[in-house]
Amino acid sequence: MPNERTMKQIILWLIMIIFVSFLAAVVLFILSGDNWFTDYAYKSRAICSIPAILRLQ
Repeated sequence: MPNERTMKQIILWLIMIIFVSFLAAVVLFILSGDNWFTDYAYKSRAICSIPAILRLQ
């Protein structure tokens, strides 16, 4: 059985991996196109829409 310090490091690494993978999933969801984020961007024109920029090229 690993000591307490090693267990804390393992748990911290697992939390960081989960957090980074969650952030990556959110970014890919936003970049994928058809969702609430791009719909809001098209209607409000508050931000530049990435799919619209990609269509112009």
